[in-house]
Amino acid sequence: MLAAAGYTITICQSNEQYDKEVLNIKTLANLQVDGIIMSLATETTDFRHIEELIAGGNKLVMFDRIAESLNVQSVKIDDFSGAYQAVCHLISQGYRKIAHFAGPQHINVYRDRKAGYMKALKDNHIGILKNFVVDDILTKEKGIEACKKLLSLKNTPDAIFAASDFSAIGALITIKEKGIIIPGEMGVVGFANEPFTELVTPSLTSVDQNSIEMGRIIARVFLNTGETGEKINKPEHINLMPKLLVRQSSNRKIINNQ
Repeated sequence: MLAAAGYTITICQSNEQYDKEVLNIKTLANLQVDGIIMSLATETTDFRHIEELIAGGNKLVMFDRIAESLNVQSVKIDDFSGAYQAVCHLISQGYRKIAHFAGPQHINVYRDRKAGYMKALKDNHIGILKNFVVDDILTKEKGIEACKKLLSLKNTPDAIFAASDFSAIGALITIKEKGIIIPGEMGVVGFANEPFTELVTPSLTSVDQNSIEMGRIIARVFLNTGETGEKINKPEHINLMPKLLVRQSSNRKIINNQ
C-alpha cells in the first residue's frame, strides 16, 4: 500500500537494543524521511529520543509495542483479550493450575497479556499462585529454564500460557523430555502465531496477531496522517481483535474423541 502510494520503504532493526533504536531514529530523522513507523525495542524505557522526534515535527506511527504516554498515532492488537481467550480455553479443557511465562512488564503488550491471564483466572474462580508467574521469559532458552523450575516445584502446573511462542516452544521441549504427555497431562499455549507453531509436534495453540491486516491498517493510518510537521491533536489509536488458533498442544478434546 505504501509502495503503491509512491513511498520507498527502508527497514531498520534494533535487535531489541535501546542504543540501536536511538541511533536508527536519529539517523532517519537526519535523512529527513517522510515518516517513521516503529515498534519499541524490549530494552526501551526512556522515550526522550521519540519525544525529540515528535518535537521536530516528524510523522510517526507506532505499532504493537507502543509508548502509551506519548501523543502519537498507534495500531496494536487487544493483547488483554488475546490472553483472556487463551487462558479461558485452557480452563475449558479442564486445566486448573495454569502458569504464565510473562514478558518484561515495562512493555505494554506483555503487561496487558499478564493482566488478561490474571482476569481469566479470577473470572473462573481460580487462585493466582505467585510462583506460577515468571516475568521476562520470551526466548526458547528462557522457556526451557523456567519450565524446568516449574516442574521441580512440589505443586506443579498442569498448563502454561506463554506471552511468546518462542518461550512456549521451550516449555514443549522440556515437558516432552520429562515424559509428560501433551495435552493429556499438560497443556501449552503461546502468543503471536509464529510460522513454526504449526510445524512442531504437537502443533502449538497460539494467539494470532492478524499481522497482515495490522500492516494494512498501519499503512492506512500513516497515509491518513497529516503532512510532516503538522501537530496531531487527536491521534488515532486502533485496537485490533486477535484470534485464538487451537491446535494439538492444548486440545484435550482430540484425545477424548479418539
